[in-house]
Amino acid sequence: MKNTLKNKVDEENLGLKNSNISNSKISNTPNQELSNGFNQELFKVANSKDFDNSLIKNCCSTSSTSSSVKTSKKYNIHENHRQRLLDTIFKSGIENVSDVVAMEFILTLIIHRKDVNPLAHELINKFGSLSNVLDADYIALSNIKGLGERSSKLLTLIPKIFYRYKLDKTKYKKSLKNQGEIFDYTESLFLNEQHERVYLICLDKKFNIILTKLLSIGGSTRVIIDPKEFNAVLVNSKADSYILVHNHPNASCRPSEEDLLSTNHLRVITNYLNIRFIDHLIYGEDGLFSIERNSRVRTFFDLEN
Repeated sequence: MKNTLKNKVDEENLGLKNSNISNSKISNTPNQELSNGFNQELFKVANSKDFDNSLIKNCCSTSSTSSSVKTSKKYNIHENHRQRLLDTIFKSGIENVSDVVAMEFILTLIIHRKDVNPLAHELINKFGSLSNVLDADYIALSNIKGLGERSSKLLTLIPKIFYRYKLDKTKYKKSLKNQGEIFDYTESLFLNEQHERVYLICLDKKFNIILTKLLSIGGSTRVIIDPKEFNAVLVNSKADSYILVHNHPNASCRPSEEDLLSTNHLRVITNYLNIRFIDHLIYGEDGLFSIERNSRVRTFFDLEN
C-alpha cells in the first residue's frame, strides 16, 4: 500500500517536472517572443528562391562602409590647385598677378606633380623679383633646393624663348623707311638681353631688309667682331647699305674708345666694297646712341627724375 502510494506520488512529481520543463520552453517574455518570431520569418525568407544573400552582408557591413566613406571624403586644399591657377592667369593676365603667383605658374610648367608654391616664394625672396629669377645664372638657380639641373636650365631659357618670339616677328619687317622705324626695329633685338650682342642689318637700294645677322655674342662688358665674317656677310647678301647695332647691358649707351675704333675700321672695309654705312647704334640702360650723329638719339629716363 505504501509502495503504491509512493509510486503514485513519484509519478505525479515526475509529471510536474516534465510539465515545468515544457512550460519553461514556451513561456517567454514578450521580447523573446518577438525575437523568435523575427528569426522564424528571416529563416523563411533566407530559404526562399528570390533571396539575395548579399543583403545580409551589406547590412552587416554598413557601419564599416560608412566610416570608410567619411575618411575618403576628407577635403584636400591642394586638389585642382594647378587648374585654378591656370584659370586665374588665363582670365586675369599674367601681368596682373603678383611675382609669386607668376613664378608659381611658370614652375608648374617646368616641375610636375609637386607643390611648387613654397619654391616660388623662396625664389622671389632670394632674387627679389620675377625678372631677376629669370635673368639669374644657371649655377645660382641650381643651388636652390628643389631646383635640379633640368629645371634650372629651363628657367634660364624662358627669356630666350620670348626673345626668339620677338626676333621671329621682326624678321618679317620688310623695310626701314625712317629713323623711328630703324630705332624701333633695332631696339627689339635686345629685349631682356644681358650679354653684349652685335647685329648687322643688310639693306638693298630701297632700304628693304635683306638680312639681319647676329655677328657676335660677348660677355656683359665686351664683344668682338670678326672683320672677315663681317665682310663675307655683306658680300654674300649683296647689300647696298648696312646698319651696325650692339648693346651695353647695365651700362651707358655712350661708345667706348674701342667701339669708335672698330666702327672706323669696318667703314674703311665697306667704303672699299662701295657699300654705304648708315649708322652704328648702341643701346644702353640710359638710351640709344648714334655714332654717325655722335649723339644720343633716344633717352630712357625715370619719371621721378
